[in-house]
Amino acid sequence: LLHIAAVLGWDAQQIDIKTAFLYGLLPDDEVQYMEQPKGFEAPGKESWVWKLQRGLYGMRQASRIWNKTMNDAMISWGFTRLSCESCIYYRKEDTGIVAAAVHVDDFLSI
Repeated sequence: LLHIAAVLGWDAQQIDIKTAFLYGLLPDDEVQYMEQPKGFEAPGKESWVWKLQRGLYGMRQASRIWNKTMNDAMISWGFTRLSCESCIYYRKEDTGIVAAAVHVDDFLSI
């Protein structure tokens, strides 16, 4: 993408999604529970566990669920994922084209 931007004289933008894995939505069929962190227990419910709705760092599936959540968002915003390179998305409109390369939580767009 950087080569294309340089040849065509387009601007490039870089974005980093902070704490990306915490945005990954757990599918309904993947039930995960965790104990309350020490010092953050709910008063009177110290023995309760939490049912997770999102991924956490350290979970084996955190990367996969973040990638699915991110992919679903890109598709909902009108982007198409390249079949030959799954980390490249593009969106064509009458005013031009936007292309984005994704590596985990880093985006490069032109």
